[in-house]
This record gives sequence, structure tokens and C-alpha cells, in this order.
Amino acid sequence: MLGQDPIVNIVSDFYERIFADEDWFTSVFAKVGGIGHHINTQASMWIDVMGGGPYYHGADFRLNFHHTHNAHQLMNEKGAARWSQLMVDTLDASEQHMTDDPRVRPSINTFLTHFMGKYAEEFAFENHSVFGATNPPIKRKINFLKMSADAIEALTETELRDALEERGVNASIYSNKDALVNKALMM
Repeated sequence: MLGQDPIVNIVSDFYERIFADEDWFTSVFAKVGGIGHHINTQASMWIDVMGGGPYYHGADFRLNFHHTHNAHQLMNEKGAARWSQLMVDTLDASEQHMTDDPRVRPSINTFLTHFMGKYAEEFAFENHSVFGATNPPIKRKINFLKMSADAIEALTETELRDALEERGVNASIYSNKDALVNKALMM
């Protein structure tokens, strides 16, 4: 939907901001490599994650190694806040690189929100990053007709209620999970 060239342009703009930032922040990136190195690896990661093919060699292992060994000084609230602000500034200034498709920016925001949440958990810092509107969580479509009795019984009570409601059943009249399972089995 976005394409390789726009991704490279957005990532290039981002790293120009990174390398023009305060020394405490920029120096960590400069120790790893020049701006071209960062543009190539980050753009490769984005293209790979967004379905463009396996461009980012090393995948999660490389990413985790880099953050643990090369960028650990920034894997905290202060570093995350600075990184996030520069990314938001970049995205806000990148309309010319994005298509007219309204799904693009929320998809990028969702991607960034996911990874920042992952890093916050891995490096034990509070995540205050907000990139903008994100896509809603993926909602699993449940089709009772294609499920075994065991699979229906394995659903949570909430999943059962929601799936029944989607089919026009007033699930509130069923008092417990067993009653919901029985109703689902009859459909």
C-alpha cells in the first residue's frame, strides 16, 4: 500500500532528524554507524515487517541484539520519548510520501505502537509514546459451523457471548459459559 520508496524517504527524514538532535541522543546512533547505515537497516526492517519481503537480515535476533548491546543507553523512558517525538515529527511532515489511502498512517502508528510497547516491556520502562490513531485490534471471526465441540468449549465466555451476539442471539439470557456453549452447539 505504501511501497519501498516512500518508506525509505520517511526513514531518511527520520534519521536526518536523529543525527541533527542533541548529542546525548545522536551519539548512540553515531557509534553504531553513519546515517546511511541507519537508513538502510531501519528501512529494511520496515519493508520486511510491512510485508515487502525478507529485507532485514537477522530478524528479531538482530533487532534484540542491537537494542541490548548497541542502544541500551536509550532503551528507557527518556530515550523512548525522544525517539517517539522525532518519529511523530517525521510522520507529521511526511504527507508527501504517503498515499491518499487513509489506512496508511494508522497502520504505521499501529506498527510503531506495537514495537514501542514491546521494547518498554523488554527493557522495563514506562511507555508514554503516542504516535496517533491506530488500527483497532484484530477481532477473530468465529464460525461455530466450522468448529468442533471441543473448539467451541475452548472459547472464552466473552468470545462466546460476542460471537452469539454477532449472529443476532441475545446472549444475556444465558447465565454461564455452559449455557453459551450449548447454544453455540445448536447453531
